[in-house]
Amino acid sequence: MKRNAAAFYVANFQPIIQGDYSIRALNKDDVEILKYIRTLAVSEYPNMFLDNAENTHKKSNEEWLSLICGENKCIFGLFEGVRVIGLASVFQPNIEIMEGHIAMGYIVSEYRGKGLSSLLYQARIKWAVEHSHFKALTASHREGNEASRKSMMKHGFIYVGQEPETFGDGTTGMSYKYKLDLEPLRL
Repeated sequence: MKRNAAAFYVANFQPIIQGDYSIRALNKDDVEILKYIRTLAVSEYPNMFLDNAENTHKKSNEEWLSLICGENKCIFGLFEGVRVIGLASVFQPNIEIMEGHIAMGYIVSEYRGKGLSSLLYQARIKWAVEHSHFKALTASHREGNEASRKSMMKHGFIYVGQEPETFGDGTTGMSYKYKLDLEPLRL
C-alpha cells in the first residue's frame, strides 16, 4: 500500500510543547480550525496579509482542505490547551526552486509578547530542515511590520531585497524579503 507523502510528513512532525502552549501540524481533520484562525488573522490585519476576509469566506471546504493537504507544505496551529491561538505555514511556491517560504504567521493579540512567535519559527524551520530537498527558507514582511522583521532576524534570516506587493486590503506597499540557508542547520 502506497503511503500518502503529505500525511506521512504531518504525522511524523512531533508537536512542540512549551508550558501551556503547543504547536502541531494541522491535518485533514482540522479544516474548521484553519478556517477560524485564518479568517481571524486576515480580518484583523488585511493590510499585512495577501489574502482578505472576503476571499476566506468564499473558499469551499475543498479549497481549505487543499491548503492543508499536499506535498511540500505544512500548516501549523498554535494552541493553548485545545484553543487555537495562532497559525503559521511553510510551503514551496515554485517546485523548480528548492526553497520553502514561510507565511501566515499570526498570533491572537492577547497572546502576543509572550515569545510564542519563536515557537512558530522553530516549528517551520524544524519542518523544513527535516525535508532535505529544501535548501533554504524565504520570508517577507510589509514595510512597517517591525515585529515580523525582528522575528525573522532573530531566527537567522538575512535581508535579500524588496519589491512592491499588493496586500489583502487592496493597497500596495513595499515587501521586504529575507532568506535562511538550511544547509548549516543540518550539520
